[in-house]
Amino acid sequence: MKKLFLAVTAAAFTIAFIACSTDQTLTSVDSNETLLNQNSDHASFKVSKITLDSLYKIMIVSASYVDYTAAESAFIDKMHFDGSSSDLQNQTTIMSWISTNLAKTSFTSYSAAVTEMSNVRNKLSTLLTDQSRFFDASLDADENDYADVVVGNDPVIEPDGCGCGTAYMACKKGAAKEFDQLEKIISDNPNAGLAEHIGARWNYYMAKTACVRAYVLCHLGCD
Repeated sequence: MKKLFLAVTAAAFTIAFIACSTDQTLTSVDSNETLLNQNSDHASFKVSKITLDSLYKIMIVSASYVDYTAAESAFIDKMHFDGSSSDLQNQTTIMSWISTNLAKTSFTSYSAAVTEMSNVRNKLSTLLTDQSRFFDASLDADENDYADVVVGNDPVIEPDGCGCGTAYMACKKGAAKEFDQLEKIISDNPNAGLAEHIGARWNYYMAKTACVRAYVLCHLGCD
């Protein structure tokens, strides 16, 4: 079971290799944005799925994305989190949970956790600035398109007789859609900032992990 879980986890979160160059993709993005602006009013403007997909492909191979996701995973792994989604609402609730449950974690001290959280914040700030074109576009994109793009760039899980693969893909799409909706709410809130974005991302991380676990359990029951 452990080997299966690790294999599925790796498949679920492995970044697909992007064959085309960044310059070529950016040219395609610019063309799509121009066509979209020519055929729609600003009030009803929606970023196309093609544009969003192109920008997403650029983001997931960027150094800022790789750096942030590595820092995020390392921090969450050290938490050994077993709380509820409300504990991950924002940076304050996350650090409060760590303070209360420090003995459960792998952090050497609370101050060490604070230092690592500062590193995570810095890397997220860099990512949001570096890949602002994607994040701005995602706010103007349809939530279903966002989910299709994110899940569509993950490794494909082949269909099986028990429907585990189909359920797994639907689970990931649901998690991505909810994340995009929450990010839009946070972005529209003038009092929200990095602390809330971290909370949204970590709830999304946990949701994806839950999808993986459900897939593994489904397969175990199917065999």
